[in-house]
Amino acid sequence: MDRDQKADSKRGNPYIRFVGAGVELASFSLCFGLIGFTIDHWVESERQFGLAFGSLIGFSMGMVRFVILAGKANRPYGKSELRSQDLPDVRDKTD
Repeated sequence: MDRDQKADSKRGNPYIRFVGAGVELASFSLCFGLIGFTIDHWVESERQFGLAFGSLIGFSMGMVRFVILAGKANRPYGKSELRSQDLPDVRDKTD
């Protein structure tokens, strides 16, 4: 087994990073929904606006976290940031 194959076997499946993404999204929604529900209960509100807004905020934060995770998964393994020399040259070469 050469060095590249050993490095690939240490990394494992690249999709394993997404295993907990759905759980994170649900937990953000549930936690903020519970906070909103608690606020509604505390102020004795007849309508559950706190629950609705809390769930919406939690879902939004979960989606932001998911997009960040997906962006990191698109990078080559071991690179923390994309450098300009890593990008393909897309300038017009017809001159």
